[in-house]
Amino acid sequence: MELSEVKRAMLLRQTVQYDGMNYVVDGCTLKYDRKGQGWYYLLELLDRTGNSIMAVPMQYVAAVSEQE
Repeated sequence: MELSEVKRAMLLRQTVQYDGMNYVVDGCTLKYDRKGQGWYYLLELLDRTGNSIMAVPMQYVAAVSEQE
């Protein structure tokens, strides 16, 4: 998922997919890994059914097409 897709998903409350489940992006944080990976983004994913939030690296989240 690209940063522009994340912004759109947050603004329009679009569904994204992580680990086979659907979530809504609730936030985005830029982090720095001092052990060699450098900068990366964490997405805060809201699970509406469980009413919980989890933070996952952006590269593991996929945008769901708007037609679904």
